[in-house]
Amino acid sequence: MKKKILITSIILISALIEIVTVFKWLSHCKDFQGLYHINLNLVMRELNGELSLDKNLPFVVIRLFHNKFIDTLFASLRFYFTLLDFILTKLLSLTAFFGVILSLWYLFENKSKKIFHWIVLVFVIALPFIDVFFPKVPFVLRVSLYALTFGGISLYGIGKFVKEQKYAVLVWGIVILISLLFLFFSYFDFPKYCIQFL
Repeated sequence: MKKKILITSIILISALIEIVTVFKWLSHCKDFQGLYHINLNLVMRELNGELSLDKNLPFVVIRLFHNKFIDTLFASLRFYFTLLDFILTKLLSLTAFFGVILSLWYLFENKSKKIFHWIVLVFVIALPFIDVFFPKVPFVLRVSLYALTFGGISLYGIGKFVKEQKYAVLVWGIVILISLLFLFFSYFDFPKYCIQFL
């Protein structure tokens, strides 16, 4: 009984830290400052710049690596991984970051994967493409989707870790303490990642 109360309190504290982190973003930002969405004008400029550097190369090689489809694909992947890096390291709290890693570990470790596991995994992988291809989605909706999805996944990982590991409560207590320190100090650092309200 004591262990259940301890596990529940750890999960609730982790969820509270993530909620405070998300409200920090929602209360001070009206949009992300970085360019995370695909822009065809930018792709065309990059393509023209790359073509001017290809002297003395066979025409087939130039056409293979420098065309709209390939450059759009690479630009989309670059924006996707830049946004994913931002979500995992800046938008989520430290507890949520470790929780996402733990939940992915438990998902791949699980021998009896159900269709639900695969649906969740595909959804988590595909979610950042909202920003890449649909930049007009409102900021509040994007941040809420990222927070709910990645926060929920992280709580699953935290719960599994705390239930199954021997010294998990002590380890997670340290992670929560470090996360609170990060939350306090990152509070003054986050404006460089967002366009603030005027």
